[in-house]
Amino acid sequence: MIMKLSGPGRVLGSVAEFWKSFKNREAAIGIRGRVPLLADSSFMLLMSDYINASYRATQLVASLTNKPGTLAQFCSMLGDAGVDITAILAPEAGNRGKVRVIVDDPNKAKIVLKKAKIRFSEEEVIIVEMYNRPGVFGKLAAKLAESKIDILFAYASTSPYAWTKVVLAVPDVSKALRLIG
Repeated sequence: MIMKLSGPGRVLGSVAEFWKSFKNREAAIGIRGRVPLLADSSFMLLMSDYINASYRATQLVASLTNKPGTLAQFCSMLGDAGVDITAILAPEAGNRGKVRVIVDDPNKAKIVLKKAKIRFSEEEVIIVEMYNRPGVFGKLAAKLAESKIDILFAYASTSPYAWTKVVLAVPDVSKALRLIG
């Protein structure tokens, strides 16, 4: 069984190898198998314990008709071109909707979308890799709010493997990244 671990092209060959790598990652950040508790200490301490990384990403926003098969066609078109969708947000929105995607190769995706005559725009967003524990996102959102940074939208999925990636759209990406660290 081949499993891909989050990270630049790192592929692990077995479940045992995956868990060994995961446990090493936990030890490296000081968790060592125990469930961390949120304390009312400074946010910077919380950041070092609960935020693994934060970085900019380009999100493509495509305007698509809302009918059966459109999303499948859109995703398949990118996949057929060798573009990997790493995050997607496709909310319900009447007859037309905006599908937001983060892909591994935005330039290739833009070529594919232009060739298919699909209207799209680009947005700069933040991806935050954070520890999946109750209250962590609330603390992050509160810290941004204290600095008058509005979260325009956020989406994520969680994993039982401790880390999750959250996509945040904010008006001032640079300011938010400085604050998050």
